[in-house]
Amino acid sequence: MFPFFDIPKIVSHFKILEKLAEGGMGDVYLAYDEKLKRNVVLKFLRKDLNFNEIAKERFKREAYVLSNLEHPNICRIYDLLEEGEKNIIVLELIKGKTLKEILKENPNWNARIDISLQICDALRVVHKKGIIHRDLKPANILISEDRIVKVLDFGLAGIVREEEIKSKINMQKINPEIEEEKTYILESFFNFNEKFKTRAGTVMGTLEFMSPEQAKGENLTTLSDIYSFGLILQEIFTGRPAFKGGKDLKEMLKNAQRGETYPPEGIDKDLKRLIVRMKDINPEQRPTAEDVYEKLLWISQKPKRKLKKIIYILFTFFILIFALSMVFFNLKILEEKKKVQREEKLSKYVSEFLERIFEVSDPYKSKGAEVTAKEILEDATKKIQFEFKGDLKIKNSLEETLGLIYLRLGLIEKAEPFLLSSFKNSKNLYGEDDIRYANSMKNLAFLYKVKGNFKKAESLYLGALNIYKKSLKENSLEVAKVLNDTGEFYRVMGNYKKSEEFLKRSLKIFQETLGIYNEEVTTCLNNLAILYEMKKEYGKAENIYKRILSIDEKILGKNHPNFAIDLVNLAEFYRVQKKFEEAEDLLLKAIKIDENVFGKNHFSYATDINNLAAIYYEKKDFQRAKALYKEAMEIWEKVLGREHYFSGLVKRNLGLIYFEEGKYKDAEILYKEALFILQKTFPQNHPYIEKVKKNISDLEVKIKK
Repeated sequence: MFPFFDIPKIVSHFKILEKLAEGGMGDVYLAYDEKLKRNVVLKFLRKDLNFNEIAKERFKREAYVLSNLEHPNICRIYDLLEEGEKNIIVLELIKGKTLKEILKENPNWNARIDISLQICDALRVVHKKGIIHRDLKPANILISEDRIVKVLDFGLAGIVREEEIKSKINMQKINPEIEEEKTYILESFFNFNEKFKTRAGTVMGTLEFMSPEQAKGENLTTLSDIYSFGLILQEIFTGRPAFKGGKDLKEMLKNAQRGETYPPEGIDKDLKRLIVRMKDINPEQRPTAEDVYEKLLWISQKPKRKLKKIIYILFTFFILIFALSMVFFNLKILEEKKKVQREEKLSKYVSEFLERIFEVSDPYKSKGAEVTAKEILEDATKKIQFEFKGDLKIKNSLEETLGLIYLRLGLIEKAEPFLLSSFKNSKNLYGEDDIRYANSMKNLAFLYKVKGNFKKAESLYLGALNIYKKSLKENSLEVAKVLNDTGEFYRVMGNYKKSEEFLKRSLKIFQETLGIYNEEVTTCLNNLAILYEMKKEYGKAENIYKRILSIDEKILGKNHPNFAIDLVNLAEFYRVQKKFEEAEDLLLKAIKIDENVFGKNHFSYATDINNLAAIYYEKKDFQRAKALYKEAMEIWEKVLGREHYFSGLVKRNLGLIYFEEGKYKDAEILYKEALFILQKTFPQNHPYIEKVKKNISDLEVKIKK
């Protein structure tokens, strides 16, 4: 047993709660940060190593490396403490399982590729900084409850010659971006006396994922990590360790030096070729982390490409069959010629109509042709009533499509009659247990949520969810979509417990079905991040926001309105954290995107400038804040109505400015108007209402003084 400190219950402003783990370098504890009100991990250097300068500097070096690595897939460091004789690293608490434990659960292919991409994304950042992990293995990779991968234990190299370390002991002289160290593993270290038992065990564990050059004690580059990652990838996808091992430590070392591993069998051929390249005994022949990432991303899209190919073949086949049958039909039944021509014309018109709607009118596809979209929609609205009055199902489907596109354009009042009509007609046409009826319920629920009619929205969301569960599998995509929408709804209502429950269920289905690189996944992650921010779980929220930006940039590009939403959410997070410059920069980018896509009369643009106004308010630039708040309020009242809760929120914001300016009467009027509007929408204990009541109370105290 190693000697450890008697750990007190309180260290600095951290309250020790329980021991989590014990290792060769020290103990790891769960603690509560009483300043920032969050749980953290405290890693203590072992007592007998506290006077060992080499061990202390390596401990500090780990902290230094982590402090220079800001990435959602890397465990975050919060602080490095020296309390008397104690050396402590304060780390992010991650609730989850190691990769080793996850692999025992036999995850599906999507989950495996998702984990692999996240590990590789972390390595890309690490290697760009010139840092080599040197101890990459499943035990050092954690998967959180939200399925976010975290790479742990940076700076834990193999055994290094003492004289080499002593020459580099001054941290100020170390440049982690250019420095390379030699890692020496010598047979003389592998005796089994009491002093080295644990150290030898650690090396054995490391040997299973060690590159040949590291096992030989040669100079290392980032390509050493690629070899280790290749072994991990092989285990992820085959379910079996790649390293051949040996009867004792000496034989294991020799096998590691020769790169003796099992071939990757029974997996995708492209994945197999990639792993073989990564395991090449010659480091120069291995791909970089960037190359591996691009290849993994390409491999992850193979099922979709294959499905598209199958659909295309089937479509072509059915077109041929249809064409042949039509020829036969026309030859044999000439008297039906006029009817066939009418149906062909109708089919052609429907196709052309849908094509125009989806390619031109939808701003999420056209990226901004708003005027043309409105013209087509107005024209289509008139024609639908005449052209399809005898085909109720087609008419109903097109009306629902129009309603959704009007909604996306921010034209709420025009969207409502179409979605309401579709909801009523779907029930009559298909029955109460049909999925098409559930779809219409979900769409109408979304409309009512936007309008702030939360009672109707909740009833419709839960009704749609009930139908989906009866008609589809529990893990179907449609169920996941409704769970996501309902989770977002409960978050807005302030019911955080229900919101988290629904969002986590939704995210699990999306990730298992679609993988991580999908728009549905990032939408759900966004909702979850906002929830964590409202719950003041800021570490979780920031990690997810950054992860979403990275994903959406790859799958959507930097000019997509969903990417603008990502920017707005991260900006709002930074505003709360008082990082005003970062927040303002992100918001200006989002405003530019939304203005190009939607124009200045859309509620998304109003949301952007409202958030920018909040930053100016925090910076005491009241004139700019006031102008933007008024502009946002004018747009929201025009689009959503004067009694929408957004109007209430912006009135409260304007009231705050008038309060700061000493215009107490103006502030009082706005606070009371805000309270009146918000009480129509939310329960009395909702955070929005409580904030306005406190503002009114503060104002009354100020007036009395």
